[in-house]
Amino acid sequence: GVFVNNGTLSIKESIFAANTSTGNGGVLLNNGNVSEISDTLFKDNSAISGGAIYNDNTIQTIKNVSFVGNTADEYGGAIYTTSAGGIEAFIADSSVTFRNNTAGVAGGAIYNEGEISIVARNGNIIFENNTDDGAYNDVFNTGTLKLYSEENHPITFGGTIGGNDSGSIIFNGEPETAWGLSLGGTFIVNNAIENNALFIGSGTLLLGSQLQQNGSTTYGSLNLTDITSSGYAVLDAQNSHIDDIYLGNYNADLE
Repeated sequence: GVFVNNGTLSIKESIFAANTSTGNGGVLLNNGNVSEISDTLFKDNSAISGGAIYNDNTIQTIKNVSFVGNTADEYGGAIYTTSAGGIEAFIADSSVTFRNNTAGVAGGAIYNEGEISIVARNGNIIFENNTDDGAYNDVFNTGTLKLYSEENHPITFGGTIGGNDSGSIIFNGEPETAWGLSLGGTFIVNNAIENNALFIGSGTLLLGSQLQQNGSTTYGSLNLTDITSSGYAVLDAQNSHIDDIYLGNYNADLE
C-alpha cells in the first residue's frame, strides 16, 4: 500500500492507480484519523481486504471521489470498514462513483462492520457493476449504513445490498438537516436488499428486485417498482410498521 496512517492525514486532488498490498488496504491502511479525502480517483488498486482503503479508525469526509476497478481477494473491493472504524460522511457535491470493483468473498464495493453515512447533497451517488464472488453486489453491511438523499439527487445501487441479520440501513433517518440538505430524496436499489433491518424516515425507496429481511423494520414509504418481473418482498409483519406501501406487479408476502 501507499499509506499506513497511525496519526492524522488528509488527501486531496490525487490519483492512486495500480497499487498493490500483500496485506490489507491497497492504497490506505488507516489506524488513525483521516480528516478528508476529496477530488480523488482510486483505480485498479488491490489488496487482501479493502482494495483501495482498509479503515480501522475514523475517516471524517470522503467527498467527490471515484473508486473504479479496485479488487480485494476477500472483503471490500474498494473499502473495508471494521467494527472499530467509521466513515462520518461520503458527500457528493458533484458525484461519488463506485464502478467495477470486485471482492472475492463479500462486499463488491464496500464491506461495512462499523458505521458509514452516504450523503447525496448537490450531486448523485452511483454504484455500478460491482461484484462479489461473481454476483452483483455493492455493499455487504453488518454494521450501520446511513443514507441521506436530497430531492433530485438519488443514491443508486445497481447491485445487491447484503447482510447477515446483524446490520441496519437507515434512509433519511435524521429529522434535522444534519448535512446541509433538505431531505426527501430517492433511493434506488435495482437488485435485492437482504437481511438488514430497515428504517425509512423520509423519501422513497425504489426497489427493483426482492426485499428479504428478518430484522425489525419501519417504513415511511416503501415503493416496490416493477423493474424486474420476478421481484417480490418478504416482510416480517410482526416486527414491521408500514405507513404507505406501493406495489407495482409485486407479490408481497407479509409473514
